[in-house]
Amino acid sequence: MQFTNNVVSSIKRIYLKPLYLAANVAIAILYYYLFEYIVKAQNHGVLLLISVPYSYLYVLIATSSVMLTISIYSIRNTRANAAKVSSSGFSAFATVFGGLVNGCGCSAPIMFSLFSIAFGSAEAISIDTFVSNNGIPLIIALIAVNLVIIGYYLNKFAKPSCRIGRSDGHKEEATEKRR
Repeated sequence: MQFTNNVVSSIKRIYLKPLYLAANVAIAILYYYLFEYIVKAQNHGVLLLISVPYSYLYVLIATSSVMLTISIYSIRNTRANAAKVSSSGFSAFATVFGGLVNGCGCSAPIMFSLFSIAFGSAEAISIDTFVSNNGIPLIIALIAVNLVIIGYYLNKFAKPSCRIGRSDGHKEEATEKRR
């Protein structure tokens, strides 16, 4: 119950500011176009998604954009901003990997090229086949990891030790104590 309250209070604190809401929308649009570009690059200009329903992909893009927005919030407002590394990095990875997984309903040509350099052709074919055959579970796993990271940071932001400093350098908790 406390976790839920922490997450909700952090969401309110972040998204009641129009700057972060606008940033989230802009990031989601950017991630969608990045995803679309990766898919079209693999399919010779055709946006062809066979293996994963569009709704899963939209959820992946939305959760990735929320995670990057949280990172921006953390970077701009806290001194100990651990979110800048893990959530922003994973946010971009999730979108790019989602695009690679869904580049084609039968295989992911870019992934095969990358894996064949590192592992050799037989291993690359095995990995490529596994990824292509398990697109839906992989996308669901990426969404789940996004949600776990989002929940972790939103819960952490609500703790007194992670209170966001005001622009005059005082902590919010000091203001709350005076009231």
